[in-house]
Amino acid sequence: MKVVDTVTGETLGPNQRGELHVKGPQIMK
Repeated sequence: MKVVDTVTGETLGPNQRGELHVKGPQIMK
């Protein structure tokens, strides 16, 4: 799981707001 900036697509650090990207075999689109 990572937090990504919605405008630039860059990965953000701790305590920053953004969009959650989650990846794994149990996750469906």
